Amino acid sequence: MSLPSSVLYFLTASSVALRKRAALCAACSYNFFHWMLDSMPKVLIAERCGFTGKYLIPAARVSPIPREAMQILGIPPQRLAHMDYGLATAQEAWLPTHFFGEFMEDTPEVYAIYQAAIAAAAADVKVKSTPRLFIDRPSGRVPRPVANPREVSALLHAYGFTCVDMATLGLKEQIALAMQASAIVGPHGAGLTHIVWMP
Repeated sequence: MSLPSSVLYFLTASSVALRKRAALCAACSYNFFHWMLDSMPKVLIAERCGFTGKYLIPAARVSPIPREAMQILGIPPQRLAHMDYGLATAQEAWLPTHFFGEFMEDTPEVYAIYQAAIAAAAADVKVKSTPRLFIDRPSGRVPRPVANPREVSALLHAYGFTCVDMATLGLKEQIALAMQASAIVGPHGAGLTHIVWMP
C-alpha cells in the first residue's frame, strides 16, 4: 500500500524527514524474533514488488541485527534510515502487510520464500558442524540463566549437545549453525527463532 505525503508513526526520538519513499518496519523490531520473523518477510515482499526507497530500522546502538539482516537480503546501507523513538515523515510511505512470526502457518508461501532466501544467503558460510545445539543466554538484552546449570550441562553433554551463545556470532554464522542442526534446545526467548532455519 502506498500513501503519498504520509506521516510514518515509528516512535522515533526526534522528527526525521525523508525526501523519498520509505517503508515502515515494526516498532518492536529491536527484538530478534520480531525483526527476523515479522519485519524481514515484509522487506523481502517489498523488494519483490519493486520498492526502491529507504527502510526505517532501529538505531544501530539498539541492535546490530536489523542492519546485518538487511545486508543478507542485499539491501545496501545507503537504503537504511536508523531511527529511535518519535515521528518520521516521508514523501511516500509503503506500509507492507504485517506478518506475525507466531502465526507462520497463516502465510506459509511467504515464509517459504523468505526461508529459501535466507538459506541461500548463508549457504556459503563455513561453520563447525554441530548437529545438536543448546542455545545459552548468559548475555544479551534479557539474560535467561538456567537455575541448575551443572545438571543441565551434564545431561546435554550426555546427549551430544554443544552449548553456543549465538550473541557472540555474526548473523550469517548463527543461521548457518541452525541450518546444520538436527535439534535445538534452550530457555524461552528470541534465540529459539533459529529453529526456523533447521532442515
